[in-house]
Parts: sequence; structure tokens; C-alpha cells
Amino acid sequence: MDKKKQLLLALLLGVIAVFGNQTYLESRISELAPKKYVKIARARTRIKAGTRIASSMLDQAEVPENFLPLTAIKWESRENFVGQELLVDVLKGDYVLESYFTSGTVVGRTLSQQLDSDNYRAINLPVDETNSLARSVVVGDRIDIVLTFLMPIISQKVSVVLLQNVPVLSTGRYSQVDQELGLPGERGGRYNSLTLKLLPADAVRLNYARQIGSISILLRGPTDNEILNLSPVGTVGDLLSPADQEKLAELVAKLKDTALAVSDNEKLSEQLSTLLEMQRKQNQAKLPK
Repeated sequence: MDKKKQLLLALLLGVIAVFGNQTYLESRISELAPKKYVKIARARTRIKAGTRIASSMLDQAEVPENFLPLTAIKWESRENFVGQELLVDVLKGDYVLESYFTSGTVVGRTLSQQLDSDNYRAINLPVDETNSLARSVVVGDRIDIVLTFLMPIISQKVSVVLLQNVPVLSTGRYSQVDQELGLPGERGGRYNSLTLKLLPADAVRLNYARQIGSISILLRGPTDNEILNLSPVGTVGDLLSPADQEKLAELVAKLKDTALAVSDNEKLSEQLSTLLEMQRKQNQAKLPK
């Protein structure tokens, strides 16, 4: 092959390489280029932790859909978070995320909108000053429910943890206005009931439990979602720690020994009294008449 043909072949290969490289780059740019932008909420100014969000604190930002944060708040949904309290500081221009709020439950305009799945039901639980922790339970809290009832077989009261990690949807009378403003339930803490979110089967269990025993409430911490395997409490022994149970067993053993000793002494005393009485009678019989 002469030099002219070699040069033409080299030029042809170069053109093919350049064209192929350009086509590849264009395809990659097309893949990475955002196909759609989504409007989400961001902080208009710095917002401190503990602040209740107002519409005036939010601004919108357009973000490529493929770079959208998982818990981003879409601009059209921002009003659902107005009135809710932030857990963390948010800097000016930073996205405001759902995970930044104290309650994982989005505030809804109606009670039914609080039930974020077809598998849940709302149920009302009457409470008083004692079993509502002096009415300190608020919307967004999670509670455990303890049932104390009389066990028919043993005629003895038993306490069991009936339900765990139950979300509180409302306290007292449910108000759409309060929900829209993000207010924590009935004003002044003067409520006599809690509205809870439960699976249908659990709602039926709670309803029956109210009929057969007394209900107590245990308040959980905001980040505690652990489900514990707790045994029923039905005897004095269940109330004691292992160390206390051991000490109690030792005390009972000592009391038994003491009781046995007392019993033995009483028997010995009775035997001596009997012998003395027999001896007295024998002595009387020997006396001359």
C-alpha cells in the first residue's frame, strides 16, 4: 500500500473516531441532562430548631427530578407542614425536608387525611388526669397501652402491654382549623380523650379491652420505635428484680425455720405439761387416804 492510501485510511479512521466519540458524549450528556424539574420548598431565611414553620419562611426551588432529595417537600404540599415544629436548624437556601419535623405524620385538613393508608382506622380513647400523664400527651406523640384486668381462672389481676408505638392523631375535640395551624390539640390541655391510629384488628382489641379492664398509657420518646417483648405481670414476684426475688426467698426460708422452731417449742412445752400432769396425778394416788 502506497503512502497516499495509508494517509487516506488514517484520515478516515480519525474521522470515524472523532464522530464516534462525539456521538457517545452527546448520548451521555442527554442521559445526565435533567428531563424534568420539580418545585420544592427551601428556607427563605435561616430557621432555628423549635420554630413553627410559617408560609412566609419558605421559598421555592426548582430541582432536577433525578436529583430530588428523598424527603423533599413539594411546593404544592408545603401548606401541610405550616405550623409544625422543626427539629433542626435550616440555613438560608437549604431545602426543608419532611424528616426535619417533630412528627412524621403530615398534618391534614380532616381527620381521615391523617390515615395515610387504607389499612388504618382512627379510634377514640377516653382518658382522665391520671392515665393521660396529667394531660401532657400531645398530637404526634407515640404511646404504649397497658391493660389491667381480672384473670377469671386465677381470680387475680394481671397487667399486660396491649399495644405499642401507637400514634396520637388528636387530643380532645378534633378541629380542622387547629390542624391547619399546626396547634397541638384542644386548647389549654383540657381534653378527655385521645384519637389514635391503629390497624383494624388492634382497634377492635382496644375497644374490647376498655370493656373488661382499666387502661394506662406509657409515653415514648420521639425517636423510640422499638417493639419490646414484655411478659405479663400477675404476681408479687413479677414486680421484683432477680436480686430482690433471691433476697425474698432467703427471707421466706428464715421465716419458715423460725416458724418450725416455734412450733417445735410449743410441742415440747405441751409434752412437758402432759408429763407434769401425769406425775402430779401419780403422786396424788400414792398419798395415804
